[in-house]
Amino acid sequence: MDAVLLRRGLRRTVPHAGGHPRGVSGSQGLPGVGNDAAGAGTPRRAPKATTRALVALDPQEDYIAGNEGALRRLIAQVDLFMPSAEEVRRLLGHEDWAVAAATFAALGPETVVIKLGAEGCLVHHRGETFHEPATPAAVRDTTGAGDCFCGAFAASLVTDGSDLVQAARRGAQGASRAITNYGVAAMLRAAVAINGSG
Repeated sequence: MDAVLLRRGLRRTVPHAGGHPRGVSGSQGLPGVGNDAAGAGTPRRAPKATTRALVALDPQEDYIAGNEGALRRLIAQVDLFMPSAEEVRRLLGHEDWAVAAATFAALGPETVVIKLGAEGCLVHHRGETFHEPATPAAVRDTTGAGDCFCGAFAASLVTDGSDLVQAARRGAQGASRAITNYGVAAMLRAAVAINGSG
């Protein structure tokens, strides 16, 4: 699982121990992510430290089976949850994306973005939901498209403030560039095109 801490103007709390943020790449030792059978699907709030950061979680489907309860408790600790359609299916067992986004938001994240591949994404923020279509592209290799989407979305969000529509568009643009070639070549060309530098 990828978890990202990015600076932005909003105050946020994240799990900590001894005054230092804990890594959130796994559930071992993370406050609020225990193995208690009684609260298997219920978020348990952890002690928090105040920070000015955006905490985003992009899960990985291979780690979901057997860890559903722990993952739900981890989701409760983030600002931005960004699962793929496959990760939603594995966590919730259905494909009603709007219901899924609201379900995840009820756990704690302010924003939920469900990545839908060629169908774009669904963004849910504070009870409001919108769909952003994918940016058309000639597909050669989809490896890394979701990661590019998440990176471009988060970077746009912290750069442009709270413009979620723009963040979703930039995420879609980043993913579309990633799928046009094998490896990092397409992404390097995209960085030059976007930033105007080499």
